Amino acid sequence: MLDFQLLKDYYNKFSTALYNIVIKIVATIPAKAYFLLFAAVLSLICTALIFTPYIIRDSLTKNLRALGNKSISIRDVDFNPFTGYVALRGISVFNGQHPELKINAIIATLDWRKALSRNIVAESIRITGATVTVRYKNNKWFIGGFPAQPNKKKKLDKQPLNYYIKKAALRNINLRFISGKTRRSAFVRQVDLAGLNSKTIKRHGQLRISGTTQGARYDINALLKPFAKSPKFEFRVSVKHFPANQLQIFTRQKKLKMTGSISYLGTWIVDINPNNTFRVRQQGSANFFVKKFSSPKMHIHSKKIKVSLRSNSTINMNNGSSKTNVRYSALASMMKFIPSNGSYTMQLNKVRSKGNITLNKSSAGTKVFVAAAATIRRFDSRDRRAKVKLLTAHNIRLHKITYSDRKGLKFRKISTAKVSFAQTVKASKGLAGEFNKRLMHAKSLVIRNLNITPKPTLKVSINGIYPVNLRVFLYRDAQQWPILALAKKSMKSIKLDLPPLRINTIKLKGYNHITVVDRSFKRPFKTKIRIRRMHIRGINTRKLNNNINFLVMGTIDRYTRYRFIGKARPFTKNINLQLKGNIRELILRKFSRYSKRHYGYGITSGHLDAKFKLKISHSQLSGKNTFTLRRLAIKRIKGHPRDKANRKLPLKTVIKLLSNSRNEIKVVVPNSGNLNDPAFQFGINYKKAFNTVFKRGLVLALKYTQPVGQAFTLFSSAKKLITSFRMKPVRFRGGSSYLSFGSRWGLKKVSKIMRKKKKITVRLCAIYTNSDIEFFQIESGTRRKSRRWAIIKSKRLSLQRASRVKNYLVKKLKVRSGRIFLCKPVHDKRDKKRPRVKFSI
Repeated sequence: MLDFQLLKDYYNKFSTALYNIVIKIVATIPAKAYFLLFAAVLSLICTALIFTPYIIRDSLTKNLRALGNKSISIRDVDFNPFTGYVALRGISVFNGQHPELKINAIIATLDWRKALSRNIVAESIRITGATVTVRYKNNKWFIGGFPAQPNKKKKLDKQPLNYYIKKAALRNINLRFISGKTRRSAFVRQVDLAGLNSKTIKRHGQLRISGTTQGARYDINALLKPFAKSPKFEFRVSVKHFPANQLQIFTRQKKLKMTGSISYLGTWIVDINPNNTFRVRQQGSANFFVKKFSSPKMHIHSKKIKVSLRSNSTINMNNGSSKTNVRYSALASMMKFIPSNGSYTMQLNKVRSKGNITLNKSSAGTKVFVAAAATIRRFDSRDRRAKVKLLTAHNIRLHKITYSDRKGLKFRKISTAKVSFAQTVKASKGLAGEFNKRLMHAKSLVIRNLNITPKPTLKVSINGIYPVNLRVFLYRDAQQWPILALAKKSMKSIKLDLPPLRINTIKLKGYNHITVVDRSFKRPFKTKIRIRRMHIRGINTRKLNNNINFLVMGTIDRYTRYRFIGKARPFTKNINLQLKGNIRELILRKFSRYSKRHYGYGITSGHLDAKFKLKISHSQLSGKNTFTLRRLAIKRIKGHPRDKANRKLPLKTVIKLLSNSRNEIKVVVPNSGNLNDPAFQFGINYKKAFNTVFKRGLVLALKYTQPVGQAFTLFSSAKKLITSFRMKPVRFRGGSSYLSFGSRWGLKKVSKIMRKKKKITVRLCAIYTNSDIEFFQIESGTRRKSRRWAIIKSKRLSLQRASRVKNYLVKKLKVRSGRIFLCKPVHDKRDKKRPRVKFSI
């Protein structure tokens, strides 16, 4: 910088001395010598003009050295006082042997008439061929070898220095950034500055910077108000094709590698208040075309990432505190996450996120508050090694995410749509065949109030988990259940040192069911277990002695109902469990395939009722189960390998002898044993109980197969036949369900018989005939096309008849409804027979 005060002193001394000399010379010299005097004065002025550039160079060198660098050299200075032309060439600043600043030429046109009054007016300034080094060392920034914040000294002259730069241009400037071992470079093609005036505070100065850095093009347009009481700067920044691998400068992670490009377009507004605080506002959008992101543990591939940002920051330079609020919206498409070992692949087709981020920085620490909502579509995770498809979700939404360094990460709500879990396992030891099916599917899954605290130890707490329309599939291949084999292996690997996990409630919503598929048969066997209601409450791994309460209830194949309730402590070393439950009206005919395969008998009809009461305390099992077989009927399968052995066993007779007056067989199974005993199995107790009941029935059958026993059986069957003859069927007209007076009189007789013999149960079998079918065909108007429809209507009518008979017996004649059962309608193809409801005991 020029020392204008020193130049002013030189000018005053020079003018007074010259004035005194001229006066003396004029007084002593004759008038003819004036011409010689004028020539001498002119030569003296020219000599002064010759030495002025050297004075300027020495003054600039002295002032620059005062800023903190001693190795400064200026090769040449040109000066023209008449036009205001100033040229500095060969400026260089060295830090030891390393050049920190090199400038080929600085050419300026100044107005010297106002320079002596501390007003610098620059018509034009041009800087060409510069190389500037920006260095970060010892927590300080150095620009061109000079500290960015030099030591402030007291000014001798309090009069301010005014600037007015009409036009300034910088061309071809090389910037080098050095921080430790990392070095980066940037090229500034042009910098244009115009209209910067320190007197006209309200007017803006204009600045434009353009160039390249690391292969990226950038363009900055700015409006400047640096001389106002509250300075204001507005920047419009555009960056195109910035390489993504240069982001590790900001993250300070040397092991991170990225391939791709980043583009940014935004506006930055900086306000500086008189109390030395900064306010920074930013609005813009960024497109991250990051194709690959790799770290020592994870590789990420993506097609496109777009982020739109709006931020508002307040920075206090006095104490270093800051507060930043950022509103963002992000969109990412086709992202794949692959670990370095390649064990699995996770794919996200589309991710949308919106929210606010608030960052408070003070001497106490940094706090981050995030309130955001994100949507992930078509989430997929696969295992490459074992060829396992782990998880698929079409839509994931995250609502109101918050994070702080003390409280950790919080999710107010996480909702997913169309979640499925499937697995493929190759044939191996203990697994027969190949298993490739979907295991779990849910229409949606909602998680409320998920809190993750990483310090001092990882803690996870969830207020509620709510799957909607959950479907679970259990498959069996050949003679084994692969999912159970996998569960046993995983249970062995589970450690008791679980992280602190707390889940208040797990509740199912909607239509939920478990589908059991046995593919060991030629035609797969399927059973649906519907879960109407399920509650699991009180999961807390920190309090292992607390009970987990659960309730499960629903139906099996529409008609069978079940209900289980209990308490459990699954996370303790010795599992504790209390369970109560029941199953009602389980249809045994559907499980006839298993009886045919193992025993050679098919189940034609029958129901099963079961009651469970179990207790496990310190790995000791106690309790009992009660099974009730109702109206069991079987048939022998001819051609079965066990057919010859089955002929010798009177199994039908055994079932009749074991049945009570209600046609029921009760089996009580006591459960007791130690779960830690490797020889203990649940199935042993059930086999023993059913074998004892079967042996007892077999002994009775052998007794009754003797002549006396045969007579007794004939007498009992004859008694039933007589009773059934006394219960005449209720007859109806074709197409009608009206109970006539005679049929009501017959039902009164039936009720008297059932009152006398209280242990009798009656089955109502509705029979429809051709008269019903013809009635509905005539009603429709056509016969051939509507026959199928007429049969369906006849079946419905026959069921209405049976239910009307039952209602009359229960409501009018006061017969207990538990003694009357309905069966499927039967078609009697004989022409002259009337429709009826038949009684069978």
